[in-house]
Amino acid sequence: MVLRKIIGLLISPFPSLMLLACLGGILFFYRAYRRKDLVLIYLPQLLLILCGYSGVANLITGGLEHSYPPIVSSNNLEKVEWIVVLGGGNRAADNAPAVGQATSSTLARITEALRLKVLFPEAKLLLSGGATSSDTTEAATMREIAHELGFKGEMVLEEKSQNTESQAMESEHYLGGKKFLLVTSGYHMKRAMALFQKIGLNPIAAPTELYFTKSAYLHGLNSIPSSHFLWLTEIGIKEYVGFYWAVITGRI
Repeated sequence: MVLRKIIGLLISPFPSLMLLACLGGILFFYRAYRRKDLVLIYLPQLLLILCGYSGVANLITGGLEHSYPPIVSSNNLEKVEWIVVLGGGNRAADNAPAVGQATSSTLARITEALRLKVLFPEAKLLLSGGATSSDTTEAATMREIAHELGFKGEMVLEEKSQNTESQAMESEHYLGGKKFLLVTSGYHMKRAMALFQKIGLNPIAAPTELYFTKSAYLHGLNSIPSSHFLWLTEIGIKEYVGFYWAVITGRI
């Protein structure tokens, strides 16, 4: 787990490029002037600005989101028996409601699942996610959010999984060969679909938490580099690394 966090930091634009810039500064300070040391200082800063540009974020993360369209209505969809919701993280927050303990990803996913439950009232809810950064499992947090939002129906909790691959494996005995909606963030959907399909399951993509549309993302202030778009670029890079690492290791 620690190794994965270290690798995650090294492939993230902000810490990796800042580390490279600091290295260039140290080399420039401690030895005679060399032009290549200045390259190490200024090139990472230029790349960091580019990573914070909406066009780059859309190219990387938006490209992932466009892999599957969101489900707007139940028209032209086969009957589904399950709505599977993948947890996206939670955190301990004393004296806070469940909606305050969930990450934005988890909150978006369970909210979308409840919307889909209205469209597909016969489908059962399967909430998937173990305890990662909190003593409470992600599945339990999503259940409490659903209760806080007024949902009184039955929910099945899968609370053993620690990542997307184990969410697929732990959910398999509930799903079998049945058709089901898979709810997760748009940028995460490509990898999630591949992992579920790899073990022979039949998911239908139901993406949510969509940050990009196919138009209007370059207008106005969105064309100015910002930490928001840097964050989105970082998310996309991590997803691509996770996807292709799964391909290389034969898990997809």
